Amino acid sequence: MSAGNLYRLNSFRESNYAAAQYISMDGSEAVVFVFLHTQKFASELPRVHLQGLEHEVIYQVIGIENEPLYFKGKNLMHVGLKVRLTGDFDSKLIRLKRL
Repeated sequence: MSAGNLYRLNSFRESNYAAAQYISMDGSEAVVFVFLHTQKFASELPRVHLQGLEHEVIYQVIGIENEPLYFKGKNLMHVGLKVRLTGDFDSKLIRLKRL
């Protein structure tokens, strides 16, 4: 992934979580890192909208409950992923593979 593309999806400057996405040069694999700073009572994170994916391609998503899940690129970019983080300083690593 060191030779791929980096997308900064969200920053701690904007909210209480940060997210970054790395995509391989050929677009066949991607990883998403999501970090929670502090959790506010009864609050949920908004959906994480990915970037740089192919609209009509199906991706296998690993790292979320009931895995693996399968989504089209356009869904991952426009609808986003619901990531559940609980407790201060929680984090998730999500892997995507183009099928």
